[in-house]
Amino acid sequence: MESSPRWPFLDFTGITGGERVLDVGCGTGILTATLGERGSQAVGIDASEADLASARRNRPRPNVTYELSDVRHIPYSDASFDACVSTLVLDIIPEFDQVVREMRRATRSGGVVASAVFDFWGGFSASALIYDTGSVLDDGIRALRDDVRRYPLVRANAQQTSGERSAW
Repeated sequence: MESSPRWPFLDFTGITGGERVLDVGCGTGILTATLGERGSQAVGIDASEADLASARRNRPRPNVTYELSDVRHIPYSDASFDACVSTLVLDIIPEFDQVVREMRRATRSGGVVASAVFDFWGGFSASALIYDTGSVLDDGIRALRDDVRRYPLVRANAQQTSGERSAW
């Protein structure tokens, strides 16, 4: 079993263990497994069966389950969880407001609803430095740099890693 990473995000949420927590858009289960290691009863939901299969295979925990679900329609009744969390998801779903409403609905009154995504407002300076330097030396890198800059850093389904299309 891999060691649990330090999660400032989870420290920020105040989730301490012993709580029932839903990880919305759990992907390969890194956050969900960490919640389990911290003593929570955690459920990870995602629209990608391939990611869920990886989570079940690589991050099984006795107090964690992984389930196929469309996060825009969370399949749990109102107030089913003490907390709902999501990382690296809301920035890639066009209906993020619907997902947030669902997270709030599925969380008990006074519970925690929290999300974290990458902050790209300042750009991605390390990558830009490499592209800009390379573009001076090579026309192919210049073309690649220009192509990369043509598209936004955050867009729907941008984090997909194969030919698989999500239900989002």
